[in-house]
Amino acid sequence: MLEFIREGSRLIARAGTRERWSIDIGEDRVGNPFCEAIHWPAAGVVALGLAQRVVFLAPATGAELSRLTLGTIDGGDFFGHLAIGDDGTLYVLGWCDVIAVAPSRKVRWIARGVAIDGIVWCEQRGPHLLLEAEMDPPGGWVSVVLDAATGRQVER
Repeated sequence: MLEFIREGSRLIARAGTRERWSIDIGEDRVGNPFCEAIHWPAAGVVALGLAQRVVFLAPATGAELSRLTLGTIDGGDFFGHLAIGDDGTLYVLGWCDVIAVAPSRKVRWIARGVAIDGIVWCEQRGPHLLLEAEMDPPGGWVSVVLDAATGRQVER
């Protein structure tokens, strides 16, 4: 199992105590403090979210395989967090939008305008994604429920 550690401007992938690879992420984080890596077994990759994109890396080497650029509304959304759903779908939580990515790395759906300044993953409960969305910063968090299959808002 890979573990990811940030040391300064480097992201290091370790298996136990052994370093597998490291990459420089320093300049890519300008303007966005969020950076997160997660091993995505269903897709056979490591997903690294930072700035305005998610980069898909080879788990053994850290080599870039492909990337997903976040939205284009008002200059684009920014990366916030990553989560993996019950069926292996990767959920990319931006500051405003949620993107569901299939294990093939193809976008399944995009739910736009879920928040105005941040989205936090709570859990997947059956067919629903439970999220918290900041609507009135600072601190104006509301609960949001999305349909996991379509991204349609079920409840707010």
